Amino acid sequence: WQQITVQSLAEKWQQLRKNQDAFWEQMVNNEVAAKKALSPAAILALEKEYANKKLAAYVFPGRNLSLTVDADPQAEISSKETLAENLTSLTLSNGARGILAKSAGEEQKLQIIAVSNKGDLSFPAQQKSLIALANKAVSGSGVGELSSSSLKRWSAENSVTMSSKVSGMNTLLSVSARTNNPEPGFQLINQRITHSTINDNIWASLQNAQIQALKTLDQRPAEKFAQQMYETRYADDRTKLLQENQIAQFTAADALAADRQLFSSPADITFVIVGNVAEDKLVALITRYLGSIKHSDSPLAAGKPLTRATDNASVTVKEQNEPVAQVSQWKRYDSRTPVNLPTRMALDAFNVALAKDLRVNIREQASGAYSVSSRLSVDPQAKDISHLLAFTCQPERHDELLTLANEVMVKRLAKGISEQELNEYQQNVQRSLDIQQRSVQQLANTIVNSLIQYDDPAAWTEQEQLLKQMTVENVNTAVKQYLSHPVNTYTGVLLPK
Repeated sequence: WQQITVQSLAEKWQQLRKNQDAFWEQMVNNEVAAKKALSPAAILALEKEYANKKLAAYVFPGRNLSLTVDADPQAEISSKETLAENLTSLTLSNGARGILAKSAGEEQKLQIIAVSNKGDLSFPAQQKSLIALANKAVSGSGVGELSSSSLKRWSAENSVTMSSKVSGMNTLLSVSARTNNPEPGFQLINQRITHSTINDNIWASLQNAQIQALKTLDQRPAEKFAQQMYETRYADDRTKLLQENQIAQFTAADALAADRQLFSSPADITFVIVGNVAEDKLVALITRYLGSIKHSDSPLAAGKPLTRATDNASVTVKEQNEPVAQVSQWKRYDSRTPVNLPTRMALDAFNVALAKDLRVNIREQASGAYSVSSRLSVDPQAKDISHLLAFTCQPERHDELLTLANEVMVKRLAKGISEQELNEYQQNVQRSLDIQQRSVQQLANTIVNSLIQYDDPAAWTEQEQLLKQMTVENVNTAVKQYLSHPVNTYTGVLLPK
């Protein structure tokens, strides 16, 4: 009672009146709107009026848009080889290679993926981190005579989509089309490689976003930490972030020229084509559209793997905004020889068992850990294997949990995997293989991965047979051979401020 004043009562009364006035105003507006509304009889009259009107046929805006492709009359298939059932290799007269595959499913989808053996590691340090940005800008622009918006309309009308991805040693350009109308897919991939353009506004926008991201990197501690660890693991200038002026000096013309270099030589491109389309029809389209791609006057040299840091390193950064610690530990193993598919499958089976151990021992039993992951990767060019152990936890327990995680890995290496664990792995992989055979997209991705990892588009066809041949002894022998002696260890911890 003592807190109530004339002033506070007046404020409450005004608020009440305001709410009441708003309520009545809404009621009046609704009543006026109701009076303006058409009666049922008026609606029927309008229906009859428009039923008798003849409206002009709607013309889709992209109807008259087209992609003009200059076909090379000299283009032809130089050679043909059957790699496996429903898997054929073609060599074109311009040096390009085509891999044709059919899926076991009934999807009405055709997937075309151009795999170039040129990526951002083919460029010098002052350009490397801009190549993916350039590729994104060009992919968002038009091709040939079609602008960006016209290309979107043309793509929608012809049921085609396109995406691209630049990685270290490769660039992937992926186009999907319909099996009952495959030609637009081939037209688009031809024009994207031979007549790409860049929209100055799109480049300026992406370029500015890159500069702003660089300026505000301190506000994103996890991203900054990841970049610091990336630079720590390699002794290579190509891992460094560019300065603002270096990004600003890279013009739209530079970006377009760099992107075109990624597919500058047909002899360095393999086209993976997956879909249930008659082979004779596909061969005609491949010859016309893919065989017409010309060799550039200045082809790009193949990239070289990043130079590995030879010293162990430990990095601790106290910039995390949240009350959790982020721990990452990379171990690098020198395989000396290329890792083949049977060895990779053995490593994967072991990693599944290791990940389960880490999940049970670190996250579920040792309280304080929130997430944990174990990932193995193989670099076919550098001929080495990397294992990443990562987890988030209570900051005060990061040392203890990292020690425990390493003990878990040592014990699992000594013990190996069991018969039951191998059986579970085989069943899971077999299920994935069954799905893969029926999915156009997954089958295309598998062939591409087989090509990049093993330089053999048919390597994956042996997986089902190799899966049956796996034994506990073979897996454990391979794992101990490859993962017992890390060459380098790089540890990073991101702690709260």
